[in-house]
Amino acid sequence: MAETKEPPVTETLKTLRERAGLSMDRLARACGYKGASSYQRYENPAMYGKQWLPLPLVASVADVLTGLGEPPIARDEVLALAGITAAGITVAGVGADAGVAPTLRGPGEVEPARAAELPGNNAFPRDLPVYGVAVGGSAGDFSFNGTVVDYVRRPPMLSRIGSAFGVYVIGDSMSPRFDHGDLVFVHPGRPPQPGNDVIVELHGEHGAPGPCYVKRLVRRSADRVQLAQFNPPRDDIAIDASQIKAVYRILTAGEIMGV
Repeated sequence: MAETKEPPVTETLKTLRERAGLSMDRLARACGYKGASSYQRYENPAMYGKQWLPLPLVASVADVLTGLGEPPIARDEVLALAGITAAGITVAGVGADAGVAPTLRGPGEVEPARAAELPGNNAFPRDLPVYGVAVGGSAGDFSFNGTVVDYVRRPPMLSRIGSAFGVYVIGDSMSPRFDHGDLVFVHPGRPPQPGNDVIVELHGEHGAPGPCYVKRLVRRSADRVQLAQFNPPRDDIAIDASQIKAVYRILTAGEIMGV
């Protein structure tokens, strides 16, 4: 009996995107690309002929597609596009089973790749603070309330960053990139660049905490900051620089993984 040939990863990626009900442009923007033209080669076997997709791309796609579609897309389905076949491994690099590593299969490989050990959950201390927020009056805005509401496991790349913190997203203006209740990680020492997802914190009145927004940075000048969101799509949100207290860069899945 002839072997059934698996479809190329480009075709599988397209199938998953369509199953999620997203256009190519919307997925591309949610993954940090300027638009479909920067992303489309990963769905075209004539333009991308490698066996596996780049891990940083797959990690970002997994963040967006997981849970969408019918039946709901599983994270493992997306991670398989990078050659990760071991169950229980998450994009943060912490598997459900200690010591289990991804199996990467290369062209012409005779023996299985030697698994590199992944540390178990205990290797990552649960000491990263998640700051509490107060929901604001406008849709999707919030303010830091000065309290720590949770401690979560510290991703490996933040192991020595004492100022790092997490925040639970409020609202769905950045869906499907971030949904309401999603946990995002912030590295205050990494300056945001255009195209990065950010938390913008404004000055409050009379010393009170100011409103914060999760958006995508479009451009930044000495006078103002221009932001974008996905739901509904907008890329013309402008805020005077004098109103802004801080712009925090949200780490991508690839950065959290250290790739």
